[in-house]
Amino acid sequence: MSNALPIDHMTIFVNNTNPFVAGVSTNSVGNVIVFVNTFDSFNNPPSAGETVFLQLLDNSGITVVADGMLPASFITRGTGQINGGNDGQPYTFFKASTSLRLRAYTASGVTATNASNFTVIASSATKLLMIGPGMTHVPGTNPSATDGISGVFTPQEANQPFTITVILTDNQFNTVNQADTVSFPAVSNVTLPGNTALQNGQRDFSITITAPKISPTITVTDVSEPTVANGSLTITTAGPPEEEVFPFPSPFNPKTGNITFRFRLTKPKSVDVIVVDRFGQKVWSRSVNANLGITDLTWDGKNDNGVVVAAGVYYVMLEVDGSISHKRMFGVVK
Repeated sequence: MSNALPIDHMTIFVNNTNPFVAGVSTNSVGNVIVFVNTFDSFNNPPSAGETVFLQLLDNSGITVVADGMLPASFITRGTGQINGGNDGQPYTFFKASTSLRLRAYTASGVTATNASNFTVIASSATKLLMIGPGMTHVPGTNPSATDGISGVFTPQEANQPFTITVILTDNQFNTVNQADTVSFPAVSNVTLPGNTALQNGQRDFSITITAPKISPTITVTDVSEPTVANGSLTITTAGPPEEEVFPFPSPFNPKTGNITFRFRLTKPKSVDVIVVDRFGQKVWSRSVNANLGITDLTWDGKNDNGVVVAAGVYYVMLEVDGSISHKRMFGVVK
């Protein structure tokens, strides 16, 4: 007699006697180590063709590890199958942790999680990752679905040191606790550290880019284990060049919009933005307490008396520390 009843409840068994290895199949068919059992309301195998979804949980069942395991689901096979279709199927866990659990659930809301933690240890070191500002390490994920990093590099100011983190990982981006020595091949316009040993599989390094508005790629290599894949990171510096002022759009019409004066500083300063006519007579100025990085200041085309200036050629000047740092021409039309 065939079953027609859907899944009503489930149980999960994970053999935690020995740790699993990240990225390595847990078992072969016939040697069950992980077991998801599905039942209908009469404790029989449920209807064939139901999908059971699977998730790997960290922190004793609190945090879902995205792309943390395979398979991500299975389909029940119905009558005669001990557990509705998952008997003897190998699993692969990617996350290295001591507090993992396995969760199964169905679209109808039936859920089960194994009661006790199991452990997955990192596999052998295979690659180096470089994590810069704006980026986050995402360990224990399927290497065919992710690259172990989230976010993108935040452009940095020229001549301002910033930190990158080098991490020695297995193929699933888990940190491998080794004190390998790493090296940074020389790159133009970049100040890099010398050969240094990692601590517990990772280390922070200070990097400085010595030119504005460039995008060099730096590389890190494993001196201790040459078989480990190099890490690389494209780093960028912000533009425009420091202490120069850029007006846009030019020319501009005060009747239809404002003009923007953009400038960039490598440290917070009080500056003056001054507009003069072609004879060098001041028509407008503003003092600005500017922060590190890019500042935009708008002008509506009116002089210090509130009168719209005549059409013609004008110059915007940036005064820093009492001296004119930069001057650029723009046009006013009507």
